[in-house]
Amino acid sequence: MGNCLSFSFNKRMTVEDTSMLPIESEVQRQQLLNFYISNLWESNFSSPIDNELKKGGKLILDVGCGSGSWLLEVARMYPNNQYFGVDIAPLFPTNGLPENVHFVMGNILNGLPFLCETFDFVHQRFLVRNFNTRNWQMAIKELTRVAKPGAQIELMEMDLITYNQGPTTKKLFEAFLAAMHSRGISPTIKAILKRTLISNKSLENIDMNSMNGLLRQWDGIEFFENGIEIFKLMKRINSEFMSVPSSEYDEMLETYHREIFENETYVKTYRFMAQKKNTKRIKNPKSSNFLQKHKSHRRSTQSIQSFFL
Repeated sequence: MGNCLSFSFNKRMTVEDTSMLPIESEVQRQQLLNFYISNLWESNFSSPIDNELKKGGKLILDVGCGSGSWLLEVARMYPNNQYFGVDIAPLFPTNGLPENVHFVMGNILNGLPFLCETFDFVHQRFLVRNFNTRNWQMAIKELTRVAKPGAQIELMEMDLITYNQGPTTKKLFEAFLAAMHSRGISPTIKAILKRTLISNKSLENIDMNSMNGLLRQWDGIEFFENGIEIFKLMKRINSEFMSVPSSEYDEMLETYHREIFENETYVKTYRFMAQKKNTKRIKNPKSSNFLQKHKSHRRSTQSIQSFFL
């Protein structure tokens, strides 16, 4: 009754710094961000997978799922599939979940806890603040590994810089981008992801769509990766970089809020799509620490817990 899957976890995997916000604030920020993006794009994805999801029987993976907002929304729209969310931090809900939605902890840079060629649709978004160029190469390779031949892969990302900046906004972003550069993170994502996807010989039908989002629209300034909350949390680092006292920095944030309305400041968001080539199926590695065992199960007759080892 369809393909089967099993899971094994790396017990040494630890939660690393994925967000500077307290958990409750970060969950709320991600939920609001999901609302913003759904309204901006008027869809939850751009890959040509709609008809297949309507038919059902598919396996969908969301990497960097965060609060699980995107996964839960897509599962509500297409209920006859199985959905799996993975994140390094336990921001996702653990109670009251639909039977076809499952969340696990994991770090894509350590290897996803799934067998090769498992998923029909692989989705990942908003990790631009966490990945440098080498990280992106590793991530794309791992997303490709767990995708079935012919599967769709989609990445939703944004530039960390804003456009139509006012003078105070420009100063704030100079400090913000200095912190990003110190970690090897590029503030613009388009060229990096296009180059990385094209260089992966297992992918084809690579495409990209873009959409500009006003920060003032739907209160975007409150929860984007370059919004007010992020700047508040970077207060000490940014104020030291700009050599301004704490009180002056607070005034700059108020001016930033005003400038994004006056200048119609916006961010650039992107959806990158690719399809895994329909080549010979990959033999699952026996040496991997998260793929040490493999048992087959019939999804129609057994609990989803039997997929986990």
